[in-house]
Amino acid sequence: MHHADVDIENFHCEWNAGLFEAVINASFGIKAADSAFKFRNCIHEIADKEDYRVDMTSKQPTGEVGMHLNHSIWSVRKGENVFSDPNCPNGLSDFGRCWLAGLMEHARALTAFWCPTENCYKRLHLPRKPGTIDWDFDNRLSSVKVKVDNENRGVYLENRIPSGMTNPYLTLAATIAAGLDGVLKGLECPPPRPELTSDNLPSATALPSSLSEALHALEADNDMVNILGKDLVDWFVLLKSQEVNMRKEPSNG
Repeated sequence: MHHADVDIENFHCEWNAGLFEAVINASFGIKAADSAFKFRNCIHEIADKEDYRVDMTSKQPTGEVGMHLNHSIWSVRKGENVFSDPNCPNGLSDFGRCWLAGLMEHARALTAFWCPTENCYKRLHLPRKPGTIDWDFDNRLSSVKVKVDNENRGVYLENRIPSGMTNPYLTLAATIAAGLDGVLKGLECPPPRPELTSDNLPSATALPSSLSEALHALEADNDMVNILGKDLVDWFVLLKSQEVNMRKEPSNG
């Protein structure tokens, strides 16, 4: 991977049998998506040569596969992480709160990009997996986790919604579109996720439970359609709707 210019920080076993996690070092701009794309293709080719099979399908018999997107925004002029402000509560800047508000505002629509297959929705709404549109500081149960690394990277966001089958380029574009919309409009960030109890869980807004539901939410989100481009959204919805309909059609066999 290093020879392919994919900077792997570490590679380790995860919770379930046969499940591994690769952590790719942070990089600026499109290189992050390039690295994720290269990794996914390289790992398949390497495994095939060694007579192994790598499966990144979201829901599997032994567990679930996600692609957590960790990101922050940096000022080119100042060379600073603009999500960080030591004068704000928990170090999350006003810019960062507006960006996070954009992710919360458009999460239902953007789940279509983050979770682009029917199987992806078998991973959502499970224990310890994303199911509601919420965030919190370093809370493993929240859909978006705000992480504070004062010594190195400052504040950054971990979006836990994307699945192992997501297109990293579309995931990156959708994230930037939602975040910028929150910043430009000065959206107010909702409060962080409360402690998970049976009393407060029903009041939270749920993520889509199917690809069809997510596609309808994307089409109805005029802001995301306009920012990402109507042509892109129309073609994406058309392609994914055809996939959904093919799965519904009875087989001739």
